[in-house]
Amino acid sequence: MATLISREELFKELVDSTDTSKLRRCLFDEVSQEDRTQNSTQWLSWVHRQTELKAVTFKVPAGILPAHLEGNLTDVKVSSKGPDDKVYDKSEDFRQCVARGNCILEMKNKKTGEYSADCVIFALKKFTGGLGDDDDRDIGDGFKWQKYFTKPITHAERVICTKKMNGEAAHFAVRWFGNDFYIIAGSKNVHLVFRTQEDIDKYSESRFLVARDVASTCLRFFEAMDVGLRCSLFSFFHHTKYTAVLEILLPHYQHVEDLSYLPAPELYFISWSKTDFSEGYKEEICISPDFGQKIAQRFQLKVTGYDAVLHADLADQLLKIRRGHGYEGEVLYFVDKNGDVIGLLKKKTIWYIIIRALREKAKNAASEFKVTKKSPSGQGKFELTKAVTSMKKRLLEIQQWMGMDDEAKDAWEKLSIGFLQWLATGLEERRIEGKVLFTMYPTLWTRYLKETGQTDHIGVQTVTTDDDPDKPLSELPDEDGELSDHDS
Repeated sequence: MATLISREELFKELVDSTDTSKLRRCLFDEVSQEDRTQNSTQWLSWVHRQTELKAVTFKVPAGILPAHLEGNLTDVKVSSKGPDDKVYDKSEDFRQCVARGNCILEMKNKKTGEYSADCVIFALKKFTGGLGDDDDRDIGDGFKWQKYFTKPITHAERVICTKKMNGEAAHFAVRWFGNDFYIIAGSKNVHLVFRTQEDIDKYSESRFLVARDVASTCLRFFEAMDVGLRCSLFSFFHHTKYTAVLEILLPHYQHVEDLSYLPAPELYFISWSKTDFSEGYKEEICISPDFGQKIAQRFQLKVTGYDAVLHADLADQLLKIRRGHGYEGEVLYFVDKNGDVIGLLKKKTIWYIIIRALREKAKNAASEFKVTKKSPSGQGKFELTKAVTSMKKRLLEIQQWMGMDDEAKDAWEKLSIGFLQWLATGLEERRIEGKVLFTMYPTLWTRYLKETGQTDHIGVQTVTTDDDPDKPLSELPDEDGELSDHDS
């Protein structure tokens, strides 16, 4: 039987694990359900007036919610044909009011007619990086991050650096309805409410594909927990109304890091975010990860881990990240003297930036190979020369962005061209399946290194910090590479 634990009892359970005053604010700064309904409906009304936002409403399948309740889930996202960066860049309202993951649960009591609305998921707000750190941006203004900070970066005292896991965005939250807990979980833009695997299976549409993975992974973890600890975690969620922001690693769908060692999907907690749309929410980003992860670990959630550095020591941390190997990079949370997060930046390793760029060149060439394979002759042609030329050009751009030395660039060029040649031969001789490149690329990269006896541990002697967020903006290059003045 599920039990909702009181705020007071939770406070006693958690008080030894973290900052007392912050914990008290988390548990006891309550927004009434009436206010949450009003705030959520006002936000939804605003969303429906925006031509560049898309709201998708889905009726909660029968048999999931208590019998006297019927509900709708509405997911909201920026509507754009390509990456959403340009839409966020030009709209302060979207940067402040639309997270990368928004879900409203509306419910109606069939007996009384009472209506309620609740923002159950409000994940991290959009953030960006410097030159080369945004996967979907080309060279240009590497300092758009300024727009995404709530205060000038000079207000930051500390920087919390969390490991950037190379998976998919994931979120979950919990609410208490009637006499039981209900879990809300999903991917970046699609969420569902459930209690059991049978509930999850009712969301059969293809749009729920990744959301089902997240939900099932959450459920497996919760079911393995001690019952008392699970009730404490769920009660914490219900009282705080927080969203848990995580990444899910899927061994059956990989990007750049090789996840083949995982027997099943795994969730890694990053931080908590608030969902109440109350006064001041436009200036709030998330709970600082150093505090948030201590709470998460108390509930035995796996965490990304973090390093905490003084803002004054950030340059050394940036160099360490750039030279990292075998992982994507880190997300930097800038924290002011009050402990509030005022902005985020992502920083990628050179290893990741290059191997991801190589993946894109290989995928483009493989797509053309697939098309020509359907020709009357049935013979595919991998445009190797075109792919090699394109990769060389990209490496020169990356070298320019990163200030990478010639020796390292040449080593990466040799390794990259070798991979494209190896891939072309493998596809043409049918030793490699094209679909593996698109869904399990890291396994191909590992196989290539093993078969050719090479390594991607390439030392970088020099690397620039020209896109260091603390560098005076008047010294930064504009889109044409010329020095220009920028607004502070």
